[in-house]
Amino acid sequence: MNYEKIRINLEQQLGNEIFQAVQGGIILEILKVAKFEDMELDYQKIIDGKHSRVTASVSPRLNEICQEVTNSLEYKGEIDFYIVKQSEKAINTIPGITGERAPIIAMNSDLIEHLDGSELRFVIGYELGKLITRYADIKRVLKFVFPVYDAIPLLLRNKINFWEKLSELSSDRFAWIASPNINKIASCLYKLSSRLDDDKFDVIAEDYWETNEKILENYLQEENPDELTYPVNPLRLKAIELFGKSELYKSLANGAVIDDSRLSREMDELVSNFITLFDTELDRQRLIFIASGGALIARADKKIDASEYEKMLKVLSNYTLFPERVLNIALSNENETIREMFEKSAEMIIQQDPQEKIAMYKYLIALALADNEIMMSEMRELFGIGKRIFGYNETEIAQIIAKEIQENFIHKAY
Repeated sequence: MNYEKIRINLEQQLGNEIFQAVQGGIILEILKVAKFEDMELDYQKIIDGKHSRVTASVSPRLNEICQEVTNSLEYKGEIDFYIVKQSEKAINTIPGITGERAPIIAMNSDLIEHLDGSELRFVIGYELGKLITRYADIKRVLKFVFPVYDAIPLLLRNKINFWEKLSELSSDRFAWIASPNINKIASCLYKLSSRLDDDKFDVIAEDYWETNEKILENYLQEENPDELTYPVNPLRLKAIELFGKSELYKSLANGAVIDDSRLSREMDELVSNFITLFDTELDRQRLIFIASGGALIARADKKIDASEYEKMLKVLSNYTLFPERVLNIALSNENETIREMFEKSAEMIIQQDPQEKIAMYKYLIALALADNEIMMSEMRELFGIGKRIFGYNETEIAQIIAKEIQENFIHKAY
């Protein structure tokens, strides 16, 4: 099975970039030689003999399901399955160490009781997808290199955030191959998110699926859908539906996986709803400030110079993987809408972190000077913003602008 063609292209690209950025290959080799284990709770209990390994003699039915999944995905690597009790996670993949031990998929005993055979195949296929895509290995390296999450550089953190979302959707494709029943998948996701049996609330999987399009539409209309770490169930179901109906999936039966440009376009459109990546509301407001503030200053002289546009893109690239798209969305609005977005974001940022005020104002000045011209229309806008938004008086504004001109301005004549 050609795993690479099954995966989402951008997920593969970002995963490789992240792995290379943190020297993942070298780190994994060092961890192997050092016999380093991060000893997460489930693994510690496994080596202590407190959890049960899934075998044909001890748990024949579950073992049969596990083998059916590995066979359907043509997974040839070593792997151990365990039943765990009182785990914080419903199901957990623990990456293996080459030559030392096999990867482990640890299933919570409560999960096994709540899911039927088709649903179990889905979640096991999903976890196997994490191994196939190397998601588990990359997460292990990141956890080792950055034991404190906040220490991850912002742009890399944003890239990791988006990659995690795409990885979930890629793993869902392998889960579908293992259990191609959309209604069972819908009921499985419902049980996992609610931790309740669907029959207790008389939830019919078909009805849950039929309302998915409306749920997804409402979700995407929310002001801030992408602050979630993982895609919501309606988005996952839509992505699975697209894959299940695709020519790519149909080609698996013939043993020759094809490229599917239509599926790629449909997925690009779907995941484009998560273009602004941020961990906090403050990060989101910074992104809005940069885009809307830049648009206001750049439009003050009735035109947007290429140098101003590039300056905004450069700053936005610290907050999103798609700076051009974010900026174009901002520029597509009327000035009144842009000003409203700008003033709201500036007020919130200054309120939460007053120390950012001078840097924010200098960013706007730098944009005005980016085309190597000093325009009175831009200066009037800067003075107005300085007084109204930042609370400076005219003398303070003039001093800040004068200093920036003296230190950074180069007239176009040169």
